[in-house]
Amino acid sequence: MPEVAVDLLRQGGWVLVAILAVSLVAWAVILRTWLRLRAQRAWQIRQGSAHAGSDEWFELVPPPSTDNRAGGSPALAVRRGSMDRASFAARVMPLVRQRLAALETPLPLIAVLATAMPLLGLLGTVVGMMQTFEELTAQGANRSDAFASGISQAMITTQAGLVVAVPVLLVHRLLAARIQRHGDATLLTVRRLEAAVCRD
Repeated sequence: MPEVAVDLLRQGGWVLVAILAVSLVAWAVILRTWLRLRAQRAWQIRQGSAHAGSDEWFELVPPPSTDNRAGGSPALAVRRGSMDRASFAARVMPLVRQRLAALETPLPLIAVLATAMPLLGLLGTVVGMMQTFEELTAQGANRSDAFASGISQAMITTQAGLVVAVPVLLVHRLLAARIQRHGDATLLTVRRLEAAVCRD
């Protein structure tokens, strides 16, 4: 088995090594994002906890942050009827957007890496075909081994680029859907709090 892997790397050349390196980076980002999503909890509303003895206060409690940039934001205490909907949105929505944006940050990088892998495979195809024609020009059209070597590199890198890119794209879509569901649940919680505390 190791001999087969070494032979494939030799045939694919530096382009195949680049594809594998990009794939490893993509899966590292995917794993980190998945672990953060798995640890992510739902936002909560607590009533009467901001001021003891009062049932007119509500707290919007964000989940603990796993991103240093988002910070460990404290609960937001809001008194019933103390603000209109515009003021509520101005106070609450920046925090919500910040936390959701922190979850979405890795998605563009994953998409770029997934797009780069088939393009690297195409580059390997071009490199392999160029080597084929160079060998045929230098050694004559009768050298079938030179022709086979160049075609082999072209096909291996094209295959590798597609094989490693498709799973990354599928997982990217799954992560995006999970983040979207979390965002929808968060906004629903915020709307519930808005309906409870805002003046009509």
